[in-house]
Amino acid sequence: MRIVSLTPFVLGALLTLVVPSPAAGFTLKPFGYIKADLAVDMGNPNGISTGTSGESGKGTGFGGNYVRWIDPKPEDRPTTTTLHARQSRLGFDFIADKVGETEVMGRIETDFTNTSAEYAYMLKLRKAFLKVSTPRYELLAGQESDLMSPLVPETVNYLVGWWAGNVGFRRPQIRLTAKNPLGPDKGFDIALAVERAMGTDSTVDNYDVAMPVLAARFGYRSPALSFGLSGHYGKEREYFKAASAEAGPTSEVFDTWSGNLDLSLNLSKSLTFLGEFYYGKNMDAFFGGIGQGIMIPDGETENVAVTSMGGWLDLGFVASEKLKLNLGAAIDLPKEDDLKIGARLSNMSVFANGYYTLVKDVQLALELTYWKTGYKEAEGADELDSDDMRAQLAFIYNFR
Repeated sequence: MRIVSLTPFVLGALLTLVVPSPAAGFTLKPFGYIKADLAVDMGNPNGISTGTSGESGKGTGFGGNYVRWIDPKPEDRPTTTTLHARQSRLGFDFIADKVGETEVMGRIETDFTNTSAEYAYMLKLRKAFLKVSTPRYELLAGQESDLMSPLVPETVNYLVGWWAGNVGFRRPQIRLTAKNPLGPDKGFDIALAVERAMGTDSTVDNYDVAMPVLAARFGYRSPALSFGLSGHYGKEREYFKAASAEAGPTSEVFDTWSGNLDLSLNLSKSLTFLGEFYYGKNMDAFFGGIGQGIMIPDGETENVAVTSMGGWLDLGFVASEKLKLNLGAAIDLPKEDDLKIGARLSNMSVFANGYYTLVKDVQLALELTYWKTGYKEAEGADELDSDDMRAQLAFIYNFR
């Protein structure tokens, strides 16, 4: 009975902590969406669906929650169907009371795309940062999207062109931006960031180097035209298996760098264009090079950093108050001389989608995508190139 009688007080205390009163000095704003995806593939997409694969860089194949590239053609390529809700997203903005011209806010954002058993999704931290802004300067600290290549194509597929020409992910960083207005609605920004250099999986967590990743971006913004020039430079330590039972594992430090261009055009009230291009080296941790960063090329004996280039474009059209259409393409092209036999040589996709508002904040999205991945093949070997036609239907409830 005592436990029952204390329950209202415990709940009240928890609500006081979670939902602050105006006197607490900040406003809590939840945001995110609930998303249910139904996808049909007529190929062999390399998407991680259950996380049971034991080999780094390979998914379960034959269908997945999303597409990174297309695995080499198997003898049998069945049509597969996937249905899940793990892309649902939840976030909170903590917006403090304004102090003069200074604005303070923080963000926590999560989703459920961690590799875990289906039907028992694991929560994943997407973003966690604080931001202090004045009319001229902005300081950001925490986990946020990379400074370089800040745009993403509007795809229903969760990966927004990663491993297919769209580079940049999310990582811990400290960023300072100087804002230079040229008028009420235009100006240019100069941003510098120190970011953690980390790999894409637990076996290549490249944090143990003295030098962090340094990133910079110059950006111009206006209602009709916005563009940016950005890049990064850093060092990563890669670990390699022992050559023999007597020898221990070895490691080596490699450079990672890129140069990037992003462009946004408002061609009319209903027509927009987005696009990016990159050129870099050792880009796997930034989702470039089709996930290939360090490799021993065919005919060589030493590891090299893979050079790659790629980009994407997205043409958006607002057909009506309820319907938004997108047409786009993306491609990633590692340098062939840096690759070994069987490595991924090209990865491209062409997509068309539409977002239709069924009722306030509820959307129905349909996307058709053609994927094709090319492989470096030995002379006289069977062709490894593979493709996939993917249809994806999504039901989305946005809230803010």
